[in-house]
Amino acid sequence: MNRVDTAFILAAGRGERLKPLTDRMPKPLLPYRGKPLLDHILESLSPLKLKRVILNAWHLREHIVEYAEERKGKVPFELKVSTEEELLGTGGGLKKAFPLIDSRNFLMLNGDCLWKGDIEAFVDRALSADSLSTWWLTAVHREQTICGVKNGELVQIGNLWKAKEPEQTGCFTGIQLVQNLDPKKLPDKGDIVRNFWIPQLDQRAAVVRADFQGLTSWTDIGTVERYQSL
Repeated sequence: MNRVDTAFILAAGRGERLKPLTDRMPKPLLPYRGKPLLDHILESLSPLKLKRVILNAWHLREHIVEYAEERKGKVPFELKVSTEEELLGTGGGLKKAFPLIDSRNFLMLNGDCLWKGDIEAFVDRALSADSLSTWWLTAVHREQTICGVKNGELVQIGNLWKAKEPEQTGCFTGIQLVQNLDPKKLPDKGDIVRNFWIPQLDQRAAVVRADFQGLTSWTDIGTVERYQSL
C-alpha cells in the first residue's frame, strides 16, 4: 500500500514552443477533450487518494490560481498554488513550494504531459527502492531526452551527464517519486536536473532508480505540432 499523500505539479513555465497558444493561457490549462490538461493529470493521479496537490505558477499565474479556486470542493484533496514573482525554474520552484508540500515522500511531475498508467504500483516500487528518487521512464520518443539505465539505476541523462555505458535506454516522463530530499540543497533558482540531480549524482550523494513498468500511454504536449496532433 502506498504511503504518498502529496504531488507537486510544475505549472509555471512560459510555454515558448507553444506560442501563440500560451500567450493568453498557461500551457497546463490548454484544453484537451473539453477539459484543461491539468484535469486529465489529476484524474490519472486519482488512484493514490492524495491529501494535497501543489501547483507552482509564474506565467499568467492568476489563471492557475483561479483554476485552483474553482476546483475547491470539487476534488478530493487540498489544492494549493505556490506563486513565483520571477520564474525560478524547476529546482527553484520546488524549493519555494517545499513548505506547502509538507511530506517526506512526494510525487513531482510535469504539468504539460498526458499519461495513463498504474501509478499505485509505480509508487509502491519506488518506495521499496533504496534511492533518493525513482524516475518513471517510457520508450524513447523523438525530441525527448534519452536516459540510460544500468542495473536499474540512472547512468545517463542525454548529453548532460553520463557515468557508465547503459544497458537500456528510455525517456523521462517527468514523473518521479522523491524520498527524504533536503530542500536546503536545492537551488534558489535553476533547473532541477542541471543544478541538483547531476551534481548529486556526480558526488555520489544520491542514487536515482529508473522504472520502465506500468505506463500504458504518455505524450508530451511541448509544441504546437504535438498539441494539434492530439
